[in-house]
Amino acid sequence: MPNKELAITGQDADRAALIEELIEADRRLVNAVQRITTPIESPDISLAQARMLFFIISHGPTRMGRLAQLLDVTMPTVTGTVDRMVQRGLVERQADPGDRRVVLVAMTEQGRVELEQLVGVRSKVMRQMLARMTRAEMEQLREAWVVMERATQELVDEIEAEETERP
Repeated sequence: MPNKELAITGQDADRAALIEELIEADRRLVNAVQRITTPIESPDISLAQARMLFFIISHGPTRMGRLAQLLDVTMPTVTGTVDRMVQRGLVERQADPGDRRVVLVAMTEQGRVELEQLVGVRSKVMRQMLARMTRAEMEQLREAWVVMERATQELVDEIEAEETERP
């Protein structure tokens, strides 16, 4: 993907500082939500495993190399994570019908159940957080999420277009 970093000059410097502030706020929010939900969630499922399950449910059976790319980790890391998830019955390895040398990672029914439990816990926490906001604050948040969803979809579209262009 082409590097579209901002040049750090003038107004761009203010924009870059705001981007960093928002990234830090997001990190704090994610950490707080994890502290709230971790005692409730299954202690046997790691954040990396949860991310992998989300990718697999979104993309279907996925190549090991693609998981490493999506998760931004090395192949040995993906292999170890998949090994542990196979042992727990969350995923299974399958041969790719188009190329039997390729290993796909697919979600099992147990993986689907654990992912649904995780989503349920996260939704409950989100409801509790939103209940502490005024209606005006929730409407501001809704407007911000619409913008975030648009920007995210643009990025996804760009990445997918680049992947299709690759030989």
